[in-house]
Amino acid sequence: MNAALRATLWSGLLLAAGGVRWWRAGTMPDNPAERLPLLDLPLDHPPLLHLVTGLLAPEQRVLVSLVAGVAAVFFVGLLARRALGDVAALVALAVAAVSPPMVFLGSWWSQESLTIAIAAGTAWLLVQVLDEGTTRRRRAGLAACGLLLSSSSWVGLAPLLAWAAWLGVFAPWWLEPDRARSAALALGAAVAVTLVGYAGLMMSGSDPQGALGWARLPRGLAAVQGHLDSIAALLLGRVGRFPPVSRVVLAGITLTLMVLGWRRTAPDGQGSAWASVLAVGALGGLLVALFVHPWIPVAVEKALWFATPMVVCLVLAALWPSAARGVRPPTSVALLGLFALSLGGCVDTDEDGVWDRQDCAPEDPGVYPGAPEVWGDLVDNDCDEVVDDSPDYLFLAEDEPNDTLLAGCFAPEGQPLGNIAAFGLLNRVSGRIETVVDDSYDEGDLDCYQIRFPDDAGRPRLEVNLSWDDPESDLDFAVQGLWEGEQAGFALADTPGPGPEIRVTSSGFDGGASLWVWVVGYSGPPTDYTLDLVLR
Repeated sequence: MNAALRATLWSGLLLAAGGVRWWRAGTMPDNPAERLPLLDLPLDHPPLLHLVTGLLAPEQRVLVSLVAGVAAVFFVGLLARRALGDVAALVALAVAAVSPPMVFLGSWWSQESLTIAIAAGTAWLLVQVLDEGTTRRRRAGLAACGLLLSSSSWVGLAPLLAWAAWLGVFAPWWLEPDRARSAALALGAAVAVTLVGYAGLMMSGSDPQGALGWARLPRGLAAVQGHLDSIAALLLGRVGRFPPVSRVVLAGITLTLMVLGWRRTAPDGQGSAWASVLAVGALGGLLVALFVHPWIPVAVEKALWFATPMVVCLVLAALWPSAARGVRPPTSVALLGLFALSLGGCVDTDEDGVWDRQDCAPEDPGVYPGAPEVWGDLVDNDCDEVVDDSPDYLFLAEDEPNDTLLAGCFAPEGQPLGNIAAFGLLNRVSGRIETVVDDSYDEGDLDCYQIRFPDDAGRPRLEVNLSWDDPESDLDFAVQGLWEGEQAGFALADTPGPGPEIRVTSSGFDGGASLWVWVVGYSGPPTDYTLDLVLR
């Protein structure tokens, strides 16, 4: 293939890659990240992300992600061309241009947007050093790439450690010693500086566990499944839409193809710098991330997508006919066929745990058979063909007499209703106001109820809706509670005139807290009322 044609095809594929990412960015919500103050400690983001975010306006960040995404595609082409030739490089470019993980990270501002391109560039430079020899410029470039990689994401240290240990500790015999030693020193220096820097950040109060959502991560078998999903996602992106067995099969096939790609590009009796750099960076990086995971939760989904450019090249090497003396790899083709069969048409597009063919709304993760029926959203959440109807709704009737003085309700007293139903579920109390209060609040029918948030409610919002039958009456409500031992007003609706009266409040109360709701008539004749309470 002549140089002009190759340059034209490469340019076209890179432009296509940029177009795909630009289109994808237009279909995604705006990134809510705000401008971060420079040099302020403690950092709750990796240092490079913190620095670049502080320098960029929000509208510029997606553009930087797009440039990084196209750069990652370019490095995939360079890596593939080095070992597999021009035609394979074009195929690799095309695959990388539409690879779901690489498209997503080229369209959305996050630390992985930078990591995926830096990891691919570091792998390419390391192959050059090991194959062609080291120079002062290459050593400096390798050390700089290592520092950028480890500072772009908490997980960026994983492939860097894997490469440094492979070269410095295991010292492959088939590598030229001076080149391996030089590369190990450059990468080791980056690791040392990174570890010192991260130690300083943590001593200043930075919390990578909190930034990565440590408290929300699963444990036990659920964590194992999550790690397998992360490996399966290296090629297809988020794989929650597939049934669990297919995700396990895909993870196994991905790992198998990576090993096959490494073996098919290694000459007899010795290793290949190209294949080993990619395999150690991907597989070794995964192992390091899994090892570190109990302390810093990095071995989850997007955090592992730094390996996608290396995985694409290794999988292509496993499938490419000329990768090993022109012999076609029937084993690899059979593995792909096995995965296609394992899907069996069972797809879960919205990742709600129910296959599309069983889901009445396959595009909506909040709608599936057995889902909680959310009150008032006018959606059939549980797919039973009835809207806003659920056996989990809680209907209570006022048990007269429930009259109390206003001061008694604040004291507090009141009819206990127990735990109200969970998020999105209706709690309805039906009652009656017989007489209105006078100016002193000493007389009249005042109904007071004690409610309790579910223990796992967190810090919820409470929607209160009071309606009544007689339009000549004026009823009002309030919600009162104890916050840190002191009485605290939580909701108050005292608008004159006919109902309904509605209030949605942000809660300063934790799960398990008790509140008291009172309903009072200010004017008009006796009337029946309905009080709806919904956690939002």
